[in-house]
Amino acid sequence: MKTKLLIASVFSFIFTASSYAQWVQQTSGTAANFSGITCAKVNVCYVAGANGVIRKTVNGGTNWTISASGSTSNFASIRARDSMNVWIGLAQQFRYTANAGALWSAMAPATSISTHVIYDIAYLSPTFYIAVGG
Repeated sequence: MKTKLLIASVFSFIFTASSYAQWVQQTSGTAANFSGITCAKVNVCYVAGANGVIRKTVNGGTNWTISASGSTSNFASIRARDSMNVWIGLAQQFRYTANAGALWSAMAPATSISTHVIYDIAYLSPTFYIAVGG
């Protein structure tokens, strides 16, 4: 009886684990390493990484388009507040878009962060953000 219960438990675990494994490799069109991903909606996601590379998908990753960042810096983090407003953290500054990636602008923080890299960004409200770095 114990053997049957154990076999049934193992089979149940394997079946459950395999039913959730749905990773699919995507082609981004660049050899740059990505350091961050954010999704504003189920199908609208942005990735950012080395050499100022940003890619955007509006169909859940089937196709990725180039979003010209205007920078060649290495991006460390990316966070979408919604599908129009996205912020990127890098060394000593932020880059942001308010029009879904059509135009990116630079913004220096209000306080000096020396040469620190911004690793993550959180939104407390539409006008109040927190960033962490090191």
